[in-house]
Amino acid sequence: MPGIYCRSKLAADRLASDAARSGAPVVIVHPTMPVGPGDRRLAPPTAMILGFLRGRHSAYYDAAFNLVDVRDASAGFAAAEAWATLVSHRPPLATVAGVRLVRSPLSFHGTDSWRALGLASRPLVDSLVDLIADLVSRVLVTGGRAWGPLSS
Repeated sequence: MPGIYCRSKLAADRLASDAARSGAPVVIVHPTMPVGPGDRRLAPPTAMILGFLRGRHSAYYDAAFNLVDVRDASAGFAAAEAWATLVSHRPPLATVAGVRLVRSPLSFHGTDSWRALGLASRPLVDSLVDLIADLVSRVLVTGGRAWGPLSS
């Protein structure tokens, strides 16, 4: 597992999972890679997309990324907290955002989780279009380059 951030998230996930197996009121939320407008600090997924938009990447990994709109992830966190509160009759003590990086591509499909929480996620293309519009409005991307199917 590369990087201290990823190792700490994995360790926290394992601790939370162990606590849940022991009967503790634990809710674990894994938002994967959130993207969308408003990322003022340019977190790694946004920085990666910004680098692509600016033409700064000369090579790409053949990898699978599990992107989720940050607005949908936020709704998922709120729904998970509400569900945990309903079940335990008190707010959760903590939520854990987990990251698992492996050497081979790993895909995650959250349909069952979304359905269980009564939510629906928006199409990823909408999330990316909104992110790009946000980056353009902040003048972080210029030049009028067309980005294939994301162009309108």
